[in-house]
This record gives sequence, C-alpha cells and structure tokens, in this order.
Amino acid sequence: TFLIGLNIANPDAFIARLNIEKFKTTHDKNLLAYTDKLSEDAIDEIIAAYSLRGPTYRYANSKLKARIDSIKGAPWQSYNISRARALKALDRLEVGIDDTRK
Repeated sequence: TFLIGLNIANPDAFIARLNIEKFKTTHDKNLLAYTDKLSEDAIDEIIAAYSLRGPTYRYANSKLKARIDSIKGAPWQSYNISRARALKALDRLEVGIDDTRK
C-alpha cells in the first residue's frame, strides 16, 4: 500500500513545484538545476520552467534540450511510460527553435 500511495503522490512533481515557486522569487538557478535531476514523472512541472522569461529563459531552454537528448539517447531497456510521455511533451515544445524570446 505504501508504494501505491507513493506513486499516486508523485513526490518528484511536488518537489519540482516547490522549487519553481521558490525560483520565481529568489531567481536561484540551483533550484532549477535540482529540478532537472528529478524523474520524468515531474515533466509537467519541469516544462513550467520553460515558460520563465528574462534571464532564465536560455537556461531553462538548454536544460530541457538536454533532457530531450538524454531520453532519445537512452537504450531501449530504459523505456517506460513516464519517459515516453515526457518525450512527447518535450517534443511539442520545439525546444531550441526559438532562443530569442524575452
């Protein structure tokens, strides 16, 4: 029962949401850097960083591009539903196409 509850709670998404909210006030890039280390279960929250503008946009964009490359370069044995969902969501963003937005 504990493992089922843990999967439903999605702790990675919770941590990512907290980090992004803190980042909006502190602009501490370490918060986003930590979020990047979370699993693909938190991809919706990680993508939220993509919407940040100003001095953080290029940073968030480069991190999301690295995430795409990591997923695409992984061996087939590492396939799982979360990674497939994350790749689909990241591909929709067209990361790296428009680095000039402010």
